Amino acid sequence: MKLCLSLSENEEKALKYLVSENELKIGRGTIIPRQEGIYPVYSSSAKNDGLFCYSNFYKYDEDLITWSIDGGGQPFHRKKHKFSITNVCGFIKIIDLVKWDYTWLYINMWDNWRHNKFDYTSKAHPSIIEEIYKIKPLSLDKQKKISSVFLVIEEHEKNLESKLNKLKEIKKYLLSNLFI
Repeated sequence: MKLCLSLSENEEKALKYLVSENELKIGRGTIIPRQEGIYPVYSSSAKNDGLFCYSNFYKYDEDLITWSIDGGGQPFHRKKHKFSITNVCGFIKIIDLVKWDYTWLYINMWDNWRHNKFDYTSKAHPSIIEEIYKIKPLSLDKQKKISSVFLVIEEHEKNLESKLNKLKEIKKYLLSNLFI
Protein backbone atom coordinates (compact mmCIF):
# COMPACT_ATOMS: atom_id res chain seq x y z
CA MET A 1 0.00 0.00 0.00
CA LYS A 2 1.52 3.31 -1.08
CA LEU A 3 1.18 6.46 0.98
CA CYS A 4 -0.49 9.26 -0.90
CA LEU A 5 1.71 12.13 0.18
CA SER A 6 2.67 15.14 -1.82
CA LEU A 7 6.21 16.13 -0.90
CA SER A 8 8.27 18.98 -2.24
CA GLU A 9 11.78 18.17 -3.46
CA ASN A 10 13.44 19.73 -0.40
CA GLU A 11 11.07 18.41 2.26
CA GLU A 12 12.46 15.70 4.51
CA LYS A 13 10.92 12.31 3.85
CA ALA A 14 9.84 9.96 6.63
CA LEU A 15 11.35 6.49 6.44
CA LYS A 16 7.79 5.13 6.37
CA TYR A 17 7.18 6.98 3.12
CA LEU A 18 10.46 5.72 1.59
CA VAL A 19 9.58 2.14 2.56
CA SER A 20 6.11 2.49 1.02
CA GLU A 21 7.72 3.79 -2.19
CA ASN A 22 10.01 0.70 -2.22
CA GLU A 23 13.13 2.87 -1.91
CA LEU A 24 14.21 1.35 1.43
CA LYS A 25 13.55 -1.87 3.33
CA ILE A 26 13.42 -1.87 7.14
CA GLY A 27 13.62 -4.96 9.30
CA ARG A 28 15.35 -6.56 12.24
CA GLY A 29 17.78 -9.39 12.81
CA THR A 30 17.14 -12.87 14.15
CA ILE A 31 17.78 -14.62 17.44
CA ILE A 32 21.41 -15.77 17.45
CA PRO A 33 22.92 -17.43 20.52
CA ARG A 34 26.44 -16.50 21.61
CA GLN A 35 28.87 -18.78 19.77
CA GLU A 36 32.32 -18.99 18.23
CA GLY A 37 33.09 -18.75 14.54
CA ILE A 38 34.64 -16.52 11.91
CA TYR A 39 31.88 -14.08 10.85
CA PRO A 40 30.93 -11.14 13.11
CA VAL A 41 27.51 -11.00 14.73
CA TYR A 42 26.38 -7.54 15.85
CA SER A 43 23.88 -6.91 18.64
CA SER A 44 22.50 -4.04 20.72
CA SER A 45 25.66 -2.78 22.40
CA ALA A 46 27.28 0.41 21.14
CA LYS A 47 30.59 -0.77 22.59
CA ASN A 48 33.12 -2.44 20.31
CA ASP A 49 31.08 -1.41 17.24
CA GLY A 50 28.20 -3.57 18.50
CA LEU A 51 30.14 -6.84 18.16
CA PHE A 52 28.34 -9.64 20.03
CA CYS A 53 30.20 -12.78 18.94
CA TYR A 54 31.39 -14.64 15.85
CA SER A 55 29.48 -17.32 13.97
CA ASN A 56 30.30 -19.88 11.27
CA PHE A 57 27.28 -18.61 9.33
CA TYR A 58 26.36 -15.19 8.01
CA LYS A 59 23.15 -13.65 6.73
CA TYR A 60 24.39 -10.50 4.98
CA ASP A 61 27.19 -9.71 2.57
CA GLU A 62 26.18 -6.18 1.64
CA ASP A 63 26.01 -2.61 2.92
CA LEU A 64 23.36 -2.03 5.58
CA ILE A 65 22.54 0.57 8.18
CA THR A 66 21.89 -1.10 11.54
CA TRP A 67 20.93 0.24 14.92
CA SER A 68 20.49 -1.13 18.40
CA ILE A 69 16.85 -1.58 19.36
CA ASP A 70 17.47 -2.22 23.07
CA GLY A 71 20.74 -0.30 23.39
CA GLY A 72 19.62 3.24 22.75
CA GLY A 73 19.16 3.20 18.98
CA GLN A 74 22.71 4.12 17.95
CA PRO A 75 23.13 3.66 14.18
CA PHE A 76 26.05 1.94 12.44
CA HIS A 77 27.01 1.80 8.79
CA ARG A 78 27.86 -1.83 8.14
CA LYS A 79 29.94 -1.68 5.00
CA LYS A 80 29.87 -4.74 2.74
CA HIS A 81 31.25 -7.78 4.51
CA LYS A 82 29.91 -11.13 5.72
CA PHE A 83 28.01 -10.66 9.00
CA SER A 84 24.75 -11.21 10.88
CA ILE A 85 22.70 -9.14 13.30
CA THR A 86 20.69 -10.30 16.28
CA ASN A 87 17.01 -9.68 16.94
CA VAL A 88 17.87 -6.59 19.01
CA CYS A 89 19.20 -4.85 15.89
CA GLY A 90 17.17 -3.09 13.26
CA PHE A 91 18.41 -2.68 9.71
CA ILE A 92 17.79 -0.55 6.67
CA LYS A 93 18.64 -1.73 3.18
CA ILE A 94 18.60 0.68 0.25
CA ILE A 95 16.48 -0.75 -2.56
CA ASP A 96 16.75 2.27 -4.87
CA LEU A 97 20.50 2.90 -5.20
CA VAL A 98 19.82 5.49 -7.90
CA LYS A 99 18.23 7.76 -5.26
CA TRP A 100 20.11 6.99 -2.06
CA ASP A 101 23.68 6.68 -0.82
CA TYR A 102 24.46 4.57 2.28
CA THR A 103 26.78 7.13 3.86
CA TRP A 104 24.18 9.87 3.34
CA LEU A 105 21.52 7.63 4.88
CA TYR A 106 23.85 6.92 7.83
CA ILE A 107 24.52 10.66 8.35
CA ASN A 108 20.77 11.32 8.41
CA MET A 109 20.16 8.37 10.76
CA TRP A 110 22.86 9.66 13.12
CA ASP A 111 21.34 13.15 13.08
CA ASN A 112 17.88 11.75 13.83
CA TRP A 113 19.30 9.55 16.60
CA ARG A 114 21.07 12.39 18.38
CA HIS A 115 17.75 14.25 18.66
CA ASN A 116 15.87 11.25 20.11
CA LYS A 117 16.29 9.42 23.38
CA PHE A 118 15.54 5.72 23.54
CA ASP A 119 15.69 3.71 26.72
CA TYR A 120 14.40 0.38 27.95
CA THR A 121 10.81 1.61 28.01
CA SER A 122 10.83 3.43 24.65
CA LYS A 123 12.87 1.12 22.45
CA ALA A 124 14.05 1.93 18.95
CA HIS A 125 11.87 -0.67 17.22
CA PRO A 126 11.79 -0.51 13.42
CA SER A 127 8.12 0.59 13.52
CA ILE A 128 9.08 3.54 15.77
CA ILE A 129 12.14 4.49 13.69
CA GLU A 130 10.04 4.27 10.54
CA GLU A 131 7.55 6.77 11.98
CA ILE A 132 9.85 9.39 13.50
CA TYR A 133 13.03 9.40 11.39
CA LYS A 134 13.23 11.60 8.32
CA ILE A 135 15.77 11.75 5.50
CA LYS A 136 16.72 14.84 3.51
CA PRO A 137 16.27 14.05 -0.20
CA LEU A 138 19.14 15.49 -2.18
CA SER A 139 20.30 14.44 -5.62
CA LEU A 140 22.51 11.36 -5.52
CA ASP A 141 25.41 13.52 -6.73
CA LYS A 142 25.00 15.93 -3.78
CA GLN A 143 24.63 13.03 -1.36
CA LYS A 144 27.88 11.51 -2.59
CA LYS A 145 29.74 14.84 -2.40
CA ILE A 146 28.65 15.43 1.19
CA SER A 147 29.36 11.79 2.04
CA SER A 148 32.87 12.00 0.62
CA VAL A 149 33.66 14.92 2.94
CA PHE A 150 32.25 12.95 5.86
CA LEU A 151 34.37 9.91 4.94
CA VAL A 152 37.55 12.03 4.79
CA ILE A 153 36.79 13.43 8.24
CA GLU A 154 36.06 9.93 9.55
CA GLU A 155 39.37 8.62 8.17
CA HIS A 156 41.23 11.56 9.69
CA GLU A 157 39.55 10.85 13.04
CA LYS A 158 40.67 7.18 12.88
CA ASN A 159 44.24 8.25 12.13
CA LEU A 160 44.22 10.66 15.08
CA GLU A 161 42.81 7.96 17.38
CA SER A 162 45.56 5.59 16.28
CA LYS A 163 48.25 8.21 16.95
CA LEU A 164 46.71 9.01 20.35
CA ASN A 165 46.74 5.32 21.29
CA LYS A 166 50.41 5.06 20.33
CA LEU A 167 51.23 8.12 22.43
CA LYS A 168 49.38 6.59 25.39
CA GLU A 169 51.44 3.41 25.03
CA ILE A 170 54.67 5.45 24.96
CA LYS A 171 53.53 7.41 28.03
CA LYS A 172 52.72 4.20 29.90
CA TYR A 173 56.10 2.72 28.99
CA LEU A 174 57.95 5.87 30.04
CA LEU A 175 56.08 6.11 33.35
CA SER A 176 56.74 2.44 34.13
CA ASN A 177 60.48 2.96 33.56
CA LEU A 178 60.77 6.33 35.29
CA PHE A 179 62.14 5.08 38.62
CA ILE A 180 64.14 2.01 37.63
